[in-house]
Amino acid sequence: MLAGIDGLLGLARDLAESRTLLVGQAVAGGLLLLYAVLAPATVDARTRRRRDELLRKALRPGLLFVYGGYVTAAELVTALPYFAALALLGDAALPFPATLAVLVVYCLVFVTPPVGVAVLYRRRRERIDAWVGRQGERPGGRGREALLWIAGIAGFVLLSRALAGLGVL
Repeated sequence: MLAGIDGLLGLARDLAESRTLLVGQAVAGGLLLLYAVLAPATVDARTRRRRDELLRKALRPGLLFVYGGYVTAAELVTALPYFAALALLGDAALPFPATLAVLVVYCLVFVTPPVGVAVLYRRRRERIDAWVGRQGERPGGRGREALLWIAGIAGFVLLSRALAGLGVL
């Protein structure tokens, strides 16, 4: 990666500007925006039970593997700072051991927080699950409303950027 990062960054830039990806982004943004506007802000008990049943079915190992592949593809954009750091390291006139040490430290900085959260969750799973459950069931809880706002904002941003990239706006 250190030797050929320029080619990889060019490929990522070309992919991000491709018409197919922009159309897909516009569709995803539009669907998120529609969901945010049309979905009910509260969910009744029957719908919640049905959702929980569907969730149990969806968490099969094969489907989790597919979900993981999708998330990896969707999160590729968040790797751009990593690619930029690799480009800077590739252009730096540092000896290989120093470059490798900087790369290892950089990766540790980004990997440590999620690993810490995972360890904390494994140690305190029951308490965390109970707390999250209570927050979702509170009458004054605004979790679903917040989700709809986030979906609406993300949908608007995706749709507007895609339309601007396609030259519609």
